[in-house]
Amino acid sequence: MNSISLSQSIRILYIPPYYENHFELALDRLITPNKHVKYQVFTIDKKFTTTDLNLLLSMCRTIINEEHIQMLISDSHIGQLIIAKLCQEYPQIYNSGMNFLNTLKCINRYSMIELFGIDECIPTLLIDITKDWKMNFESIEIFFSKNKIDGYIKSLYGFDNQLSSFRFLNLKNSIETIHTYTELYQQQHLTNLLSLFRVYISKKHYPLIFQPSYLIQPFFDLVTYPHWRLVIASACIFNKEILMWPLVDGYSGW
Repeated sequence: MNSISLSQSIRILYIPPYYENHFELALDRLITPNKHVKYQVFTIDKKFTTTDLNLLLSMCRTIINEEHIQMLISDSHIGQLIIAKLCQEYPQIYNSGMNFLNTLKCINRYSMIELFGIDECIPTLLIDITKDWKMNFESIEIFFSKNKIDGYIKSLYGFDNQLSSFRFLNLKNSIETIHTYTELYQQQHLTNLLSLFRVYISKKHYPLIFQPSYLIQPFFDLVTYPHWRLVIASACIFNKEILMWPLVDGYSGW
């Protein structure tokens, strides 16, 4: 029996939205050094990709069925959410990973604060975008008067290939930029996520997920905040438990 007959083909679907700078790293986590295993990567053409995540799920399902996909791969936050949903529907897929709600909790930093408690997180202020700006501004001012450090504004979720976070040195001089970011976060929530949440998430059990919000935090790095092991940047699942990943470079994200 020759080596050709021993070879095995693994068919992988690369899930959008694409963040191609990390693709090779993501792929390296899946492949093995076995020379008899070959990998084929399938993708959705960029011209057909969409911000409608329900439609994106449907397109992925078609490729999985037609191309007999065995693995899923993503290098983006929202892509991980898509993978979690598809793995629930296709149990034959390798490395099925965590479920949809646990993945959402990893992306949703506010849910993580609820899970771990404020003492295990850096100080965080949740801002409801729909509330009066003057009221929000006063809350932010009080928050930073207590912490006395540079500010950091970030989306409640990780959004790929778009503005996701902003560090500011002076609150009053950064109002216009903060407005720009909060408008983006609100639009991203309405166009990218809300339709998906309406289908798969219980509004009764997770009401905060259905309102556009953002987080304000002090900006910490390893110099100004050496106790970095208590800082939550994101999380992963191991043995059905959500684990904290430490922030090691002063920036948040996966």
